[in-house]
Amino acid sequence: MSDALNAASGISSTESSSRRFVQALLFLVLVGAAAWHFTMLRFTFNVEFQSQAPLERLFDFEADRPFQYRILLPALARLVPLENVSLRFMALEWVFSVLSVLAFRSFLRRFFEGQLFCSLLSLLLLPVMSFNFVLPRVTPLWFPWDVPAVFFMAAGLVLLYDRRWGAFYVLFALATLNRETSCFLTMIWFFANWNTRHTREFWIHLCAQTGLWLVIKLWLFEQFSHRSGQFLYSHIQENLDYLISPAVWPLMLSSLGFTWLIAAVGFPLIRDDFIRRGLLALIPIGIGLFLVGRVVETRIYGELAPLTLTAVLLIGATLHEREKATATP
Repeated sequence: MSDALNAASGISSTESSSRRFVQALLFLVLVGAAAWHFTMLRFTFNVEFQSQAPLERLFDFEADRPFQYRILLPALARLVPLENVSLRFMALEWVFSVLSVLAFRSFLRRFFEGQLFCSLLSLLLLPVMSFNFVLPRVTPLWFPWDVPAVFFMAAGLVLLYDRRWGAFYVLFALATLNRETSCFLTMIWFFANWNTRHTREFWIHLCAQTGLWLVIKLWLFEQFSHRSGQFLYSHIQENLDYLISPAVWPLMLSSLGFTWLIAAVGFPLIRDDFIRRGLLALIPIGIGLFLVGRVVETRIYGELAPLTLTAVLLIGATLHEREKATATP
């Protein structure tokens, strides 16, 4: 009898493993297809920044500052076995679109049960990103580091949440070589862990992240000090002139697929401390982008999608639980 039970158990385990494998394979195919469609839309509706950072000059490390500071994607493009430079960057865009969804799925597993459920939820990331990167905008500029920044945000959130510091610092260094907004991860960690500010660990990691970011940025400044362009741009007056018009408010509110707005309204419903406190980082991030970025370029907020979308999903989960509790006799 025991042999029969063991045999039946083995068959059941094999069938379960096969089913999970098929589900994983189908999910990867679906993610790949969705990411490819997203990439094609990006290259169809977005335009290359020809004046200071065309792809050819970025590829040759000869673009103007501060654009050439973002060297990770040009360096990776040199490893892609394609002749056309644009196709090299397009291939990398697709790869990082796929990786963004997979990293976001991993992050969702920290809050929701069920692999299939998390897989389906993770696919929402691409539509939310589309509000910032694809949908018609005033200045639909395309830069190769925007989508990779989403991946680094999602993967960085996973590592911060799990406190896997060795892997995090490697990822953080790469994220900083991709774009200086890697400091957003430090801001999120700062606010998410503010309640532990009296501990030694808090200050060690705050100083380590800040120090690593500064070292990398100073090295990049030195490497490309001979390039034309500016150390830093300021668009304060331009942003004020832009935001004073009510006609642009719907566009700004729709950033990140309205998820930031929903997260702000439903803030008290977010039960996870890491997400709820981490969302407070959006305040200094928004102020910083207003000072040095062009708010008309909604792409500059795109990498925050993994955080704001997670917050919205957690709000939805809380509302669902309350509805179930109310409906229970």
